[in-house]
Amino acid sequence: MNTYEAQNPFQSYGGGGGFNPVQEADVASAMERELRAGERRNQLYYDSLAQNDRQRVANAEQAAKQQIEAIDANLKVLGQFSSTISGMVDNKIKQDIEKGLEDAAMKAWNDPLYADEETKKYDVEEAKIEDGQKIMNDAATKYEASGGSPI
Repeated sequence: MNTYEAQNPFQSYGGGGGFNPVQEADVASAMERELRAGERRNQLYYDSLAQNDRQRVANAEQAAKQQIEAIDANLKVLGQFSSTISGMVDNKIKQDIEKGLEDAAMKAWNDPLYADEETKKYDVEEAKIEDGQKIMNDAATKYEASGGSPI
């Protein structure tokens, strides 16, 4: 009678007549090991992608910070330039007004008739402003009386 053990070429008999079969390859374990190794490779890849994303964000933040600093510096310079120009314009306007006042004072001192004419012109212009203010006040009062908001 032939048994399986006797026909199997992958078995051997050890000393003392004991049975010593050759172990078959563990395919499931090998597949599991390869799966885990693949997962580790994938995780390393995803970690590197995440690190690249973090680096891009950090670079963008740094670039934005540099641009903001440059804009702030430009605005400061522009503000200083603007204040300088404003000061120059204000001084020029002030000088023109003072010169006009001095000229008018000299004319009024030399010619009393000129002073009366200028005073009348001033009073006419002032009256126009006062009339306009009265019209605006009346319109506001009517608006509020008809239910409009005073604000």
